[in-house]
Amino acid sequence: MNLKSTRNVFWKYRVVLLLSLCSALAYSHFFLNKAFVELQISTPVKTDFKIYWTASGKNFSEGHMVRVTLTPRTERYTFFLTDLRKVQTLRIDPLSHKGIVYFKDLVIKQQGLPTLHLTGPKDFSQFQPIGGIRSTNYTNKGWKIQSSDNDPRFELHITLPPRSLNWPAEIARFILLISPLFLLARVLSFLWQNYTYVTYQAFFVLALILAMAGVTKVDHHPDERVHYAAARYYQNHWLPPAVESPEILDSYSDFGISRLNLMEVSYFFAGKFSELLGPFHLNKLISLRLFNISLFTILIFLSFGTNRFRLYFLPMLLSPQIWYIFSYINSDAFSLFVVLLVGWQMVNNKSAFNQFLEQKYVSLHKIIGLGLLLALLIFVKKNYYFFTLYLVLFFSWKCFFHPFQDRRAMAKKLLIIIVLGLAFAGVRLGADIYVNGMNKNEKIHIMQERTAKPLFKPSTPLEKKFGALLLRDRGVTYLTILKVFRWGEKSFRTGFGAYGYMTAFASDSYYDLVRWLGIASLLFMGISIAWKSDKSGIILLGGTVFCSLALIGAASYHAWTYDFQAQGRYLFPIIPMIGMVLVQTEKVYNQITLRVLSSLMFFLAVFSFVFVGLYSLAKYGWA
Repeated sequence: MNLKSTRNVFWKYRVVLLLSLCSALAYSHFFLNKAFVELQISTPVKTDFKIYWTASGKNFSEGHMVRVTLTPRTERYTFFLTDLRKVQTLRIDPLSHKGIVYFKDLVIKQQGLPTLHLTGPKDFSQFQPIGGIRSTNYTNKGWKIQSSDNDPRFELHITLPPRSLNWPAEIARFILLISPLFLLARVLSFLWQNYTYVTYQAFFVLALILAMAGVTKVDHHPDERVHYAAARYYQNHWLPPAVESPEILDSYSDFGISRLNLMEVSYFFAGKFSELLGPFHLNKLISLRLFNISLFTILIFLSFGTNRFRLYFLPMLLSPQIWYIFSYINSDAFSLFVVLLVGWQMVNNKSAFNQFLEQKYVSLHKIIGLGLLLALLIFVKKNYYFFTLYLVLFFSWKCFFHPFQDRRAMAKKLLIIIVLGLAFAGVRLGADIYVNGMNKNEKIHIMQERTAKPLFKPSTPLEKKFGALLLRDRGVTYLTILKVFRWGEKSFRTGFGAYGYMTAFASDSYYDLVRWLGIASLLFMGISIAWKSDKSGIILLGGTVFCSLALIGAASYHAWTYDFQAQGRYLFPIIPMIGMVLVQTEKVYNQITLRVLSSLMFFLAVFSFVFVGLYSLAKYGWA
C-alpha cells in the first residue's frame, strides 16, 4: 500500500480511528489500570461502605476513596478501585453509623496482578482495627462487625509483585473492542451527513425511556408519589383545587407543599392526556408516565424536518439524566420541552415567530400558537426563568447583529404575541383566584404548618429542623457548601447519572471520564467560536456563559439559604442555551471532532442509563 492509499484509508475512517484512540486510552485508564472489586456484605439498614488507599507513609484522604451505598435488600456490589501498583495500604470503613454489618466476601482483582480474595476467618484476620470497632466474630451469616461509633475502620496492608500482562490477550481484547466501530462505520456511514445520527440516537434513547417507564415501580423516582397525585387530580377536574381541599392531601410533600398549589400547568396536561388514554385501560401509572414520553417523541419527530433542529437537539443526548426525567411523572420534563420549543422558534429562521416578525404571511392559528407558547413559558418551573432572561439577551443580540427590516412593524407584532400570551396566562391566573381568592399564600402557609413533617414545619425551631435546611442561618458559610459539602461536585454527578432517590450512582471512573469529555467539549465550542467566529459569535457565547453562571449561582445560593439540594436537573435550562449557540455558530465547528466528542458522551450516557439506572432501580416482578 503506497502513501496515497494510506492517506485515503485514514481519511475514510478518520472518525473510527479517533474513536479507537479514545477507546484505547479509556480501556487502559479505566479497566487495565484499575482494580475491580466484588463485595458481598449485608446490613439491616442503609449505610455507606468506603475503601481508602494510600502509598507508604502518606495519609488517607477523601480524594483517594470509593464509596458504595449499602441497602438491606442487596448483598452483592461491584465497583472499580484504583491502580493497585500504587497502593500499599487499604483502609476499609465497613459502615457509616453505629451498628452491625455482616462481611461475607471481598475480591479485588486487576489485570496482571494476583487476585486478593478475602472470605474466611483466616483471611479477615488480616484486617487490623484502627478505631471505632466494638467487636468482631465469625457467624453463619459472615464476619459480624459491630461498631462503637460512626467511623469504624480497618487497615489492610498489601504487597504485590510487579505486574505481568498477557500482551497477546490484551491486544486481542482491544481488537475485539474496536472491531464493531469499523463495522458500524461502513454500514452506517450515511448517518454522518446532516446530523442524521442524532435522530437515530434519539430513537434509541426513546426505547430506553420506555423501558425505564415500563418496568420501574411507582415512587422509585424523585418525589414521584406527589407528582402522581397531582396529575391524577386533573384526570377528573378542570379547575385548580382549593389549597385546603381534602381531595389533594395525598399530593402534599414532607415540606407541606403541594405541586397543585403552584402555578405550573404540566399536571393539567398530564392528567388530561391520561384521561384520553382511558379507553385503552392502561395502568394508571403508565398512562401518566406516557405524557412525558410523548413530549420526547414530539422532539424526535421535529428532527425529521431539518438538520438544524438535529444540531439543536444534540445536547439532549449527552446526559442520561436528561432522558431520565422523561421516564417518570414530574414537571421538569414539561418545562424543558417548553423552553426547547421556544428556543427553536427563536433560532429557526423559518419558524412562525421569525416569519411573523419579518412581515411574511403566517396563518392565524400559528399566531395563536405563539401566544400559547409564551403563556406556557410563564408557567414553567422557576429555575427556567433564567432561560427567559437568556431569550431577552438573545433577541437583543439578534436585533443588533441581524436587524429586522422594519423595526417598528416588528415591535408591533411582538407586542401582539406578548398580549396574546398574557391573555392566555390570565385565564390560568383567573381560575386560581376564582378558586382560592386573593389570600392564597396565607392558606398555603396554614396548610404547610398542618401537613409538613415536624422536621420541615415553619414553626419548628431552627436547631430542630432538618439539618440541610437554612444553612446560612446556622452559621455555615457559602464557601463551606462549595468546598466541604461539595455542592458543585454533587450537582455535576446528579446531572450526569443519578437515579431513584439519589441512591443509584455510577463509579467515580464514569464521572471522571464524563467530566473530562465535558470539559473537552466546552473547550472545543469556546475555542472554535473564539478562533473562527466574528464578534457576534463571541458576544453570543459571552451572553450564554453569563446566563449559565447566573443560574449556577442562583442554584447554589438557594442551597445555602433555603434547602441544600445538589440537583443537576436544576441546571437543565443551560441545555437549550447550548443548542441555540450550536445552531447560530454551526459553521465554525470541525465536524469530525464534534461527532467524536458527542458520540463518546452518548455512549457513556447509554452505559449509565442501562447499567446503573435500569439495573439498580426496583422493577416489577423483581425482589
